[in-house]
Amino acid sequence: MRASTTATLVACTLLSGLALSALAHEDDGKVRDREAAVIAPAWREADGGLAAETFDAQGIVLKAWIPLASINASASSGNDCWGYVSPSGREYAIMCVSDGTAVYEVTNPAAPVKLGFVPGAQSLWRDAKVFGNRAYVVTEGGVGIQTINLSQVDSGVITLESTVTAGSGGLATHNVAINTQSGYLYRCGGGSSGLRFYNLNATPGSPQYVGEWAAYYVHDAQVVSYTSGPYAGKEIAFCCSARRSRSAARASTAATSRPVCMSWM
Repeated sequence: MRASTTATLVACTLLSGLALSALAHEDDGKVRDREAAVIAPAWREADGGLAAETFDAQGIVLKAWIPLASINASASSGNDCWGYVSPSGREYAIMCVSDGTAVYEVTNPAAPVKLGFVPGAQSLWRDAKVFGNRAYVVTEGGVGIQTINLSQVDSGVITLESTVTAGSGGLATHNVAINTQSGYLYRCGGGSSGLRFYNLNATPGSPQYVGEWAAYYVHDAQVVSYTSGPYAGKEIAFCCSARRSRSAARASTAATSRPVCMSWM
């Protein structure tokens, strides 16, 4: 998991080759590169035995293998994985599949435990990020933002706290980015949308729509706050847009609804 401190790897799923209804933009290269999902029983090192010779590996040890059917019976593809570390230090994997989002405890990566599943719209694209004790999930399937409360995850409880539909450009979203420095969430793409941003600080369980940057379609973004130099006090979004990389900026104070394009390449 990118946001987890786990040094070992938990294999969750592989991308399916099945065509789904929500394929985002037709020229996306990932559509052409899909591979069939591996069909095999779930395996955990903690249960004994050795990993099958399904995967070649060098310098890394497979600790567990969770196939699509174990994540959710109707899942036909997997698309993204993120991580969460609770205040107690326990670690969790947030696994996105074609029809929803699963949460696994992976504190012991040799013995992952599924805690719950939040259904979502059918789509090949789904993405999740974490801010505080909540996970925010978006999809090209068009639901807006699903807010999953992780405050009781150590007790094995996850809940869908809200589904936010505010904002322009429809409900589909290709990716989601969060600037944890400022507490702002950014919906990237979906249809022909650019960057739509939301304040998580006041009501993290129900993100508040602030504004958008709609000059270009945005596939993905990295957003950071500058604390020194000529951009001190500003939040800069580095956006991947169509066949170009663009950089857009917005002030982190009252001008949050008025982003300005700084440069592109």
